[in-house]
Amino acid sequence: MNQVEVQSRDGLWVLLKLEHLKAQRLGVGLDEEQTEYTSTSVGGCRLTVRADDKMDSSRLISLFRAEIDRTRGAVPAAMRPFYVYGVVVFEWQDRKQSDDDSLLGSLKELVMKTDLKRSVVAPQ
Repeated sequence: MNQVEVQSRDGLWVLLKLEHLKAQRLGVGLDEEQTEYTSTSVGGCRLTVRADDKMDSSRLISLFRAEIDRTRGAVPAAMRPFYVYGVVVFEWQDRKQSDDDSLLGSLKELVMKTDLKRSVVAPQ
């Protein structure tokens, strides 16, 4: 598990935590004659992003999806954001071999260059 803390251009602290998911064996517990029915799921990656609840999660999701696709060759699924807690979770299965530090470095640089706070609309 790798973890990086970074500040966005507009002063929002963001924590990025990247972890690898283990492959799981499906069909466990079958008889020895039924081994052809067992298979193994492919392991993947999970990126958990935590920030202040003022984070614009839709902006973050679109930026991170494009960057993960570029570096890892897979468009990640993004769990519906927890607005109260400022948490977004991405999961994907790697198609390209890439260094975790390079992915986190590029995501960190992206956060540093971006305003991530939600826009405040003036009441009418």
